[in-house]
Amino acid sequence: MELSILEMGQLKNPTFKRAFDFLFALLLILLTLPLQIFIMVYLFIVFKKNPFFLQRRGLTLEKKLFRIIKYRTLDDNYLIQIVSNKDRDIFKKPLLRSRLNPYALWLRKTGLDELPQLYNILFGNMSFVGPRPLMISDLLILKKANAYNYEIRNQLDCKPGLTGLWQLFGDRNRGSFNLVSLDTFYHNNQNFYLDIALVLYSISRMLQGRNSDAILMLRNNVEYVPNLILKILNIKVNFNEIIEKINYNYLIEKGKQSQVHESRRNA
Repeated sequence: MELSILEMGQLKNPTFKRAFDFLFALLLILLTLPLQIFIMVYLFIVFKKNPFFLQRRGLTLEKKLFRIIKYRTLDDNYLIQIVSNKDRDIFKKPLLRSRLNPYALWLRKTGLDELPQLYNILFGNMSFVGPRPLMISDLLILKKANAYNYEIRNQLDCKPGLTGLWQLFGDRNRGSFNLVSLDTFYHNNQNFYLDIALVLYSISRMLQGRNSDAILMLRNNVEYVPNLILKILNIKVNFNEIIEKINYNYLIEKGKQSQVHESRRNA
């Protein structure tokens, strides 16, 4: 019998998840060590400074705070622009794309700029799969602009993830509601098979150079993910059922907001 992702909520095991995170992170660190050294040396030559930078992030200002490790792909002046976020948009920062040199752009497209986060996973700050950790400046904006969605995120009880539903399928045009909806869906349905499916999907995206972030703004298409491992596990993986549900809830929420605005206008 095939199981769909939506039927696997009972297959949650935090101890096994942590063991998988630790062992898989250790394996990938060892396998990619030559690549890490090459990237590190190249970035040191380009920027003439530490090729790594640490940035404080978390699920919220009160929860799961840690220092994320990333490769430097922008000069400090542009990193300051990202942190200051004068446009007050935590999901879209495409103007900085022109500041990326071709190699730094390739690092971001493949997601290799996040390779050092394997150490965050190894140390237990992050998981391979989970909600996206946000910068402190972005969390301040989210808390002020949408306290309701911020509080929902504050109730999540899972580690921030290197990849996840929102990282892969999030709609940045739909703002914090889309972020919180996907984060909450993962929190309520997280299990080993869903994690495996998302990790494999992420590797596929990486190999195709289709990683998306606030600067690249690539469109996140929802696709069926056939894979030998998943077939062996007899798991049916179709992310459309998740995304369609989230999009439906989004339309319902927008309709409620329109009714509220209309009633206030007529009052």
